[in-house]
Amino acid sequence: MNTIHSDHNVLQYDESLKTVILTRKIFVTGDQYRDPLLKGLQLMEDNNSCKFISDIHDLGVISQDDQDWFVKNWITLATKSGLKYFAVVHPAKMIGQISVRKMESNAGEFPFQYLQFHDIDEAKTWISSI
Repeated sequence: MNTIHSDHNVLQYDESLKTVILTRKIFVTGDQYRDPLLKGLQLMEDNNSCKFISDIHDLGVISQDDQDWFVKNWITLATKSGLKYFAVVHPAKMIGQISVRKMESNAGEFPFQYLQFHDIDEAKTWISSI
């Protein structure tokens, strides 16, 4: 398993699932929010993968700037990188859930299969079934 640790995130490629997994540890904004998502796409491309899990269970609010960047930039980049399956482990905190719902609403229909889960095991089970 190829893993990159930081104070804010763990980014890894899980060979058995053929999936990039990004786990957020704490609230981040700007480059600290965006860089791991971009590195995750690169990791996905490097491994000829089309699957990505974003575990934001411990994340609180997502800043408006980062929500806008995700919707206007990351989704397009992800599609160009070959993303077909995107699983999100939703935040436990209500404020985080509100941020995610707002992003989903602003994104409209995703150009890849997008499912939400309550825990990482559920997300991994779904990803492994593809």
